[in-house]
Amino acid sequence: MEVHTVPKLLKSCATTSSLSLGQSIHNRVIVSGLSSDPYISSSLLHFYSKCDQTQLARNIFDAMLTKNVVAWTSIIAAYSRSNDPGSAFSMYNHMRSHGVLPNSFTLLSLLLAWPPRFFNVQCVHACAVRTGFAGSLVVVNSMLNAYAKSGNVDVSRALFDEMRCFWDVVSWNCVVSGYAWCGNLKESMSLVKRMMGLGGESVRPDAQTFTSLLSGVSDHGELKLGKSVHAQILVSGLRPDKHVETALLGMYLNCGSTDDALLVFDEMLDADAVSWTAMISGLVQNFKAHDALIVFRKLLASGALVNSIETFASVLAACVQMGLFLMAASIHCYIIRHKISVDLSVQNSLVTMYAKCGRLDVSREIFNRMHIRNSVSWNAMLSGYARNGCLNEAFSLFDEMRMTTQIPDSISIVLLLQACASVGALQHGKWVHGFIVQSGIIMRCISVDTALIDMYSKCGDLQKAWKCFDEMPEKDMVSWSAIIAGHGGHGHGEVALKIYQDFLATGLKPNSVIFLSVLSACSHSGMVSQGLQIFQSMTE
Repeated sequence: MEVHTVPKLLKSCATTSSLSLGQSIHNRVIVSGLSSDPYISSSLLHFYSKCDQTQLARNIFDAMLTKNVVAWTSIIAAYSRSNDPGSAFSMYNHMRSHGVLPNSFTLLSLLLAWPPRFFNVQCVHACAVRTGFAGSLVVVNSMLNAYAKSGNVDVSRALFDEMRCFWDVVSWNCVVSGYAWCGNLKESMSLVKRMMGLGGESVRPDAQTFTSLLSGVSDHGELKLGKSVHAQILVSGLRPDKHVETALLGMYLNCGSTDDALLVFDEMLDADAVSWTAMISGLVQNFKAHDALIVFRKLLASGALVNSIETFASVLAACVQMGLFLMAASIHCYIIRHKISVDLSVQNSLVTMYAKCGRLDVSREIFNRMHIRNSVSWNAMLSGYARNGCLNEAFSLFDEMRMTTQIPDSISIVLLLQACASVGALQHGKWVHGFIVQSGIIMRCISVDTALIDMYSKCGDLQKAWKCFDEMPEKDMVSWSAIIAGHGGHGHGEVALKIYQDFLATGLKPNSVIFLSVLSACSHSGMVSQGLQIFQSMTE
């Protein structure tokens, strides 16, 4: 093995995070007797640092006879990447005590920990001033970003204003994204307009500027502002950029404006797998399953081989939303026919789909073949049994779940209680209630307490249902509706109306579910006039 080829190979391994290949090269280095070469040692140190193998990087560092600033920077970066800024700063202090002067990359390495901590950024700032790197644009830009992402965007802005004479587009983007990240979208937009007003090529808004702004808009659901950003993109003359188009797509979908999202998607010249998947999954999340399937058909018609796992998971979810189980089964056949390796999310979607269409045998077969299962997998199977009234199978699966490393969660408990309620299995429901109290692993929450109310009500034990309701620390619309419906369903219309009056006294505004429960209670008890009064109140 030649000395000059090793660093190049290790650099490639570091770039592609090929740990096993890099380790085999390291073994060849040891066999070849090249371990003591300082250039190779630095390359090994950099490789292990980039692959997040901090201890192996430290072993290489400790064995080095001569440590220059490159070696010190690599080990500092290794600790920062492993989110251990304390050790990174400790190594920086050791470096200074050994008389080694830092370079700009050393200071940048101290800022790699995520999320950045305000005190640490202040320390780097002080080091930059002391070592003469406070005028380095790349260092200052990194500090701008770190200050903003540490939750101190005002400090970032103050530093930005101080460096007025040598702004570049990265400087602007750091502050724009900082304001967007903390939710101050108006200030982000104001900065973008200032950039456009300056007119210089060096500070013209680029794809990163608008992507950061759109990300903030998307996170906070500000559709009106998002449309304004879209207008600014068109005015700026920015050439079509896939990242910006995808960000626009995500923004409109997250804000619920599916029509605008479809317009953006239709105008994309070369939609890739990410764009297709984003469009389909976004439509499903907005309960536009029909539109999602139309987009999927266009994808198939384009002749592209569909092999994105996320795409299949979203399409299967769309089929389930619309009850198109034959179509979902045909998509399953497509996956098998093309020998596409599916991940956990697709397997979970298949379990859910077959369970919802009543094919519990197929659903269980897929579940049994899964090598890895998470809480979604178990709950999907539990939901299938609960929905189809298979009480014994649901409890058997729950026992099986408890014998694994998967801990039941609140959703598992709610599903079991729903299974008990559907067949009036009071004793089974009491056992679940006892499990909640005694196990200590299920956090009491509104959904669990409401499921207990519903179970006891449907099993005829209104006293226990009321006790569960009365002990709830906080109640929502569903819990009020459950206790009203419980009393109404057993002919206790007067009590149900009294509870409804108590609900109104809380100041909450009744919704359709509450009205349905109260009207149903009046119906069961023959309370026609009261029902008409409540019906009239719905319009008032």
